[in-house]
Amino acid sequence: MGLTQQQLADIVDVSKNTISDIETGDKFAHAKTLVNLARALETQVYELLKPEYVYPDKAADIIARYSEEVREAVGELEKTYMENIK
Repeated sequence: MGLTQQQLADIVDVSKNTISDIETGDKFAHAKTLVNLARALETQVYELLKPEYVYPDKAADIIARYSEEVREAVGELEKTYMENIK
């Protein structure tokens, strides 16, 4: 979308270092951060977690450690979406 890390960080309300760490796979995003990132990037949470966007050596760890949070984030996103279309 042409956003700098700082611009994305400002939109998502995290630090620029957090955005950098998430991009490099050094830090895992909390469910709420994933939802906010998806909204900022005009996509869905599951799109952010596709294997081609996740460092291969960390993909299994992300799935194992955050599968429940991802489900919650997707549910939250769906709930928000449904509330907004009423």
